Amino acid sequence: VAGDSGRRRLVVLCSELITEPEPLLHPLGYLRGRWHELLMVRLLDRSEIELNLEQSTMLRDLGTGREIYVDPDVARGEYRRRFAEHQAQLLDLCHRRAARLVTVTIDQPLEVVLLELIGQTVSRPAEMAEVLKRRD
Repeated sequence: VAGDSGRRRLVVLCSELITEPEPLLHPLGYLRGRWHELLMVRLLDRSEIELNLEQSTMLRDLGTGREIYVDPDVARGEYRRRFAEHQAQLLDLCHRRAARLVTVTIDQPLEVVLLELIGQTVSRPAEMAEVLKRRD
């Protein structure tokens, strides 16, 4: 993306961002070094944010395939703590790379959310017109 053009761009990364933040530091730095604006949109289901399990359940670890018993009353506090810690790491990464991080739940229409975010991110009317023109 960064080497594609000599022009400054708005780069929008849409992802769950369920990853360690540190490996993103260099690629985002490369983009910012080319003066691109960075908008990171974290797409999550509401249940991924809150872990609102109503009853004990068995979950499958996608990495290992192992089944894990989960008591929601026990797991909820730890899950929320670790989720908040990960969110803080992502925010720190974005701060270090002058990127904007927005969390969006998947029950919201993505195209509406993206247009609103792009409108808030692009500061000059000429740049906004160019972004909308490229969308067509």
